[in-house]
Amino acid sequence: MVMKFFMSQSRSLLLPTHRFTEVVEEVEKLGFDPTTMNYLLAVNSLGMTSKSLWERKSGVFRSFGMSEDQILSALKTKPSYILSSENKIRKVMGFFVNELKISPLVISKAPGLILLSLEKTIVPRCSVLQLLMSKGVLDGDFNLVPALRITHKKFEEKYVSKYQNVIPEVVEAHRGKIQFRGFPFELKLD
Repeated sequence: MVMKFFMSQSRSLLLPTHRFTEVVEEVEKLGFDPTTMNYLLAVNSLGMTSKSLWERKSGVFRSFGMSEDQILSALKTKPSYILSSENKIRKVMGFFVNELKISPLVISKAPGLILLSLEKTIVPRCSVLQLLMSKGVLDGDFNLVPALRITHKKFEEKYVSKYQNVIPEVVEAHRGKIQFRGFPFELKLD
């Protein structure tokens, strides 16, 4: 497992020895289990993120109401989420918090959401779901987070292909041709 990881993520091996040691110490201090893949992912992610960049990115998360504990909890769940650019974090968090009214706590429990493309995945999926809700196919018990987290293929099967014969616009929504205007009711978000 370790060799396979470092063969595919060799950039962390190119760090100067003192920096690599600092990163490993930080990962251990954060409580990562050294026998897990997340430990290696944390070494890689923190190794590619300078302390000042980590602070700037953490600042962006805090500006949307995420606490330091939530930022670290998200890191432990999905270390690679911190590799997103500051601009991407700002855009995705802005959409989640301001448009979808998703709390920072929910995002900290599902930090992989930060890695999704706003333009190619999040907004088109929300448009599909909005359309299905407006047609009465989905109701208020619908949980948005799993719908955003599933694979492209599963989403297409579950929400596009399944309904395209009765609601043909769902294909256009999935292609990003129908603008997302918000959900018609408050969603379950956990």
